[in-house]
Formats: sequence, C-alpha cells, structure tokens
Amino acid sequence: MSRRNSHNSNDEKKNEVSAPNRINCDSATLKVGEWLSGTVYYKVLESGPTFYKLVDNFGQELSVNNDILSREMISSTQYDTEVKVTRSEMVQKLMEAKDTCFTVTFRKQLNGKRLLELVDTYLEDDEPPSKRIKTCNNILKDGEERVMTGFIAVAEPCMGRTSVVDLNVPQGQHALRLVDHRTVEELILKRVKYVLK
Repeated sequence: MSRRNSHNSNDEKKNEVSAPNRINCDSATLKVGEWLSGTVYYKVLESGPTFYKLVDNFGQELSVNNDILSREMISSTQYDTEVKVTRSEMVQKLMEAKDTCFTVTFRKQLNGKRLLELVDTYLEDDEPPSKRIKTCNNILKDGEERVMTGFIAVAEPCMGRTSVVDLNVPQGQHALRLVDHRTVEELILKRVKYVLK
C-alpha cells in the first residue's frame, strides 16, 4: 500500500468516528432473528430515580433505564480497585482498551502559544521570582498535565504513542489526540485505576 493510500485510509477512519448520517444497518430490510452490534459513546445529561438521560457521540439524546445502564455500560471514570503498575504495563492496558472508553492522565508537550500563556500567568503571580522560575522550568521539562476521556483510534506501539478520540471535543471538531506512552501517569479502565509504582 502506498503512503498516499495509507493516509487516505486514515482520513476515512477519522471520518467514520464522526459520521452520524452513515447507514450501517438498513432497517427496511432487517429480518426478525438477525443479531446487531454497535459501539456508541454516551455522556450523562441528567439522572433520575429509574433512568438516566444521555446524549451519544453523534448528538442523539435518549433515556436509559438504570438496570440496562448498570448491566451494559462501562464508566470512563468509576473504579473499585487501584493497582500499581509499571509504565510499560499501563501502556499495555491502554492499548488493550480497544473501543472501551477510559480516562488517561499524561504529560503534553507545550506549544509556543500555551507556553507564553503560562509564562505570563506565572510572571503575574505573587510568588517569589525564584519559585516562579522553578515552576516554569518544571513545566518546560515535564510538559503540562492532561486528563483525557476517550477511546482508541489507532495504537502505534512501535511509534510509542496511541491515537485517541477525545470524547470531550464538540462534535464536528477535530477530536483525534496523541498520547505519548513515555508520559502516561494514570489510567482508569473497566473499573480499575492504574497508577505508577
């Protein structure tokens, strides 16, 4: 496959994520007894005594009974267990998430505009200059903490990063983000919180 074709297939994959009008199942020809499957991501809008009002990643609102929600949904932030792992083990868990939503904490390299915003903020701070300089140096060295909720678009273990669709980006905007494996610090996936040893 040529580089050009590879790029085009990646563009098609990006478009698949946010194409609400694409038909995957023709309801007019659907027969009794056929099985269906699908992956949709939901954000909670309201809670009630017996149901939750949700909106999916295509903008469709619906109400779901608590029993169905408890049985069939996975939260990206709830966890029962906290497990200490190495960074390699955490990255492996991240890459195994596939289409399950999760929350990941990692360090993001600063671009020039964001760096200037932070420097301005710290220059106006009431802290002593030595402490402000130290804080700026740490941000430059380590990057800025980023907490993202999403799902895997493409895992690239050989490249040391994973492409994640950020579920908090408004529909219609570019939502694909890169997570650098070297900077992953925390992961909540399938009711387990993974933290670094």
